[in-house]
Amino acid sequence: MLSGVIYKIFLNKEGSLDIAEIHEEDYVAWEGRDFMTDGNGNELRFDSKMEAAEWMRENCVPELISYEFKKVDWSAYRKK
Repeated sequence: MLSGVIYKIFLNKEGSLDIAEIHEEDYVAWEGRDFMTDGNGNELRFDSKMEAAEWMRENCVPELISYEFKKVDWSAYRKK
């Protein structure tokens, strides 16, 4: 059984990669969801939303990451 909160990556209804915040008491509600797995087929689990977001930014196609978690290129907003 889980203790506290974990974070997992999933594909949302819009077709973007998103992060689920799963509290121990809500785990049953998330059962059956198709979460991202590692090379061995084990669901990826993270201790923080930031850790999950960083993993997505480093390992996933940027265009598929939910807007909320995309890395912003702030240089595009600066005057030249």
